[in-house]
Amino acid sequence: MKKLKDNLIIKAGSDVLWGENGQTQNSHRNFQVIGKQLIDLPERKVNPLDPIFVTSGGIRAGMSRVGLEDRPSKTTQMPELQRLACIGWLHLLSIWDRHLEERVIGGMLLTRRELDENTREREEALKTIYTMLYHGDLPIINENDAVTHEEIAFGDNDLLAASLGVAIKESSMFGRLVGLVVLSTSPGLCIDKRDPSTRVARVNDVDLVRHLVDDDSREISNGGMNSKLAAAELLTNAGIDMWVANGWEEDAIQRAMNGEIGTHFVAKPQDNVE
Repeated sequence: MKKLKDNLIIKAGSDVLWGENGQTQNSHRNFQVIGKQLIDLPERKVNPLDPIFVTSGGIRAGMSRVGLEDRPSKTTQMPELQRLACIGWLHLLSIWDRHLEERVIGGMLLTRRELDENTREREEALKTIYTMLYHGDLPIINENDAVTHEEIAFGDNDLLAASLGVAIKESSMFGRLVGLVVLSTSPGLCIDKRDPSTRVARVNDVDLVRHLVDDDSREISNGGMNSKLAAAELLTNAGIDMWVANGWEEDAIQRAMNGEIGTHFVAKPQDNVE
């Protein structure tokens, strides 16, 4: 089996794509800016990377497609959310196809069941991702909100991306996994979330920064800094780096990895590292 080049997982949140509070006026530019970075990563002369892209925004895309402004309640209107997820996934892929026209893209919907440890479904999902990368395609992955419920759901794509990262690192098919870059509307983890100048540039222990997080339960998207800390804990314990940065910044992926913006959650040393 051919070894691939180094891999990087990128996750884009709903708010960074569609705008905060459901405002969509800049969504075309947001998709365009992130899409350009995804196209450029494998083409770099120095350290080219094969991107694996985890995108949120399926339900928001469904809301946009049917002209719905208010998100249905997760507790009382789950079938409505699942309807929007069905409509939105196709719409979301069509948007990405327009902004990634230089790459062949393929969409994959996953639940926790497919990424459970040592399951046949996990192996088949990883083989599909590997084969796409082998042919130069760009895998675009989202949680399968149309069928998920509490027992099989990740709850947000931060944890999906983190679990996928652990699965890829444990697989013999892939090249080195550089890490996960999470693009959000946040400048990273901040001591005072109202003041970007208080950004924490580097975190070596997630437990030491939990007290800084106080997510707003009214957010339209599921993911918040709490879910990002959970993802960071999962990844760093597995020896994988993670970065959180504002996806509206130009060249946010590379600048986050360079330490210029965002927060770097540092991988913990592994006993089996030679």
